[in-house]
Amino acid sequence: MASGSGRRAAEAPKLKKSAKPLIVIGEILIMSGMFVAGFVGWSGFQENAIAASQGEVATEVNQRWQNDQSTPTWDVPPKEGDDLAIIEIPKFGEDYRRVIVEGVSLAVLNDPRSGVGHYPDTAKPGEVGNFSLAAHRYGNGGPFRQLDKLKFGDEIRITHGETTWVYRVIWSTVVTPQDVYVLDADDDRSTITLTTCTPMWTWENRLVVRGELYEVEGGIG
Repeated sequence: MASGSGRRAAEAPKLKKSAKPLIVIGEILIMSGMFVAGFVGWSGFQENAIAASQGEVATEVNQRWQNDQSTPTWDVPPKEGDDLAIIEIPKFGEDYRRVIVEGVSLAVLNDPRSGVGHYPDTAKPGEVGNFSLAAHRYGNGGPFRQLDKLKFGDEIRITHGETTWVYRVIWSTVVTPQDVYVLDADDDRSTITLTTCTPMWTWENRLVVRGELYEVEGGIG
């Protein structure tokens, strides 16, 4: 028969009161980590699905323009939400293409059909002036998610029907949201400017990439 002291020796040691909150916090952190991991995984899946759909829409839109032999003249000012052109950036992958629509309101930038908006009152594709675009870095398919990967000489292709304007990157920078001068025209040159939020997941600053028209392929010059 075991003695009282023997029974006490066999019992598991009791936790100090101060240790219990740490264990509870640890359990909460583990559960939170699992939730965040699950959310990020689901969010990433949704982003990829939206991006794939946007690429398909862009292909369909330009095919329609080609079938109609549509030639952009820009004679009639576009309304918010009107389709302007297709943007393709080879650096982002051979399947990367998005519809560019008029306007940069949240309604435009959050539209799952397109996601890339044209700043009103800036130049149209191929025109002398600064053709300026905006899109999310993350959210709604993240059309400009990889914008920080663009380097000097990388191509930005803008297509409408049979005409493609090929721009090449000349510089990039980070500015504050108030630095709207980046949308200004650059003398008598035909340029393109892409803008998005940076760093990722924030709205603190704007990443800006500037390109210059290099050549025109197809229908019009």
